[in-house]
Amino acid sequence: MKKLAALLLILVLCLGSALAETANLTGVWYLNEMADDEITLHPGTMGLEMTLILNADSTASMSVVGKTDVGTWLVNDQDVVVTIQDDPQTFTCVDGNLVAVMDGVSMIFGREKVELPSIELGEAKTDATMADYNGKWSATMVDFLGMRMSLADMGTTMEITIAEGKVTLKETTEGVEPMTDEGNVTVENGMASITIPGSNEAVSVQLYEGDVLMWVNPVAEDVNMTIYFEKDAE
Repeated sequence: MKKLAALLLILVLCLGSALAETANLTGVWYLNEMADDEITLHPGTMGLEMTLILNADSTASMSVVGKTDVGTWLVNDQDVVVTIQDDPQTFTCVDGNLVAVMDGVSMIFGREKVELPSIELGEAKTDATMADYNGKWSATMVDFLGMRMSLADMGTTMEITIAEGKVTLKETTEGVEPMTDEGNVTVENGMASITIPGSNEAVSVQLYEGDVLMWVNPVAEDVNMTIYFEKDAE
């Protein structure tokens, strides 16, 4: 009798542990990051929205840009295996997230949905003068072909320093030799025009309320890259 009681106790404890583990995993998971060896991107940058739902009855569903497929899920050692349309995908628990590697890209799902970073632009300062542009500015985001990305996620820092008609541009990317360029700045009708020796075209920079610079850099015919800078505290 004592052995049976002990066995039942062990079974209850194991079952309780398994149920607790399942309970910790059930619910909605949001794709918040996509990362490879070089950069990390918010999925919204690619126009992608993906949601994973793990139900307590071991059923699962995956929604990708509004399309939903159903399947099953189970716990295998420390991993979670989700099978959708007979295609099993292994997720690993890392720092409270579920991480799956798909085609060499780490897909990181979290409990809370992380919104795509944004820049709040106030009114353009059409009466800005050179004095308003003077100072050190740090890039925070880049918008290219409709994709908005954080410079930090890309492993890049970019700074511009403007002082009375002169500009210094510094760019640092992980694994790449830092770059420094110097040029000239003029201001007309509130907009700055930056010219770097050797560059084909001048770069237009507009100052907005809230100390935000919008730098429009032409990269090809009819194709621009927009970089947003915020002024460093003095």
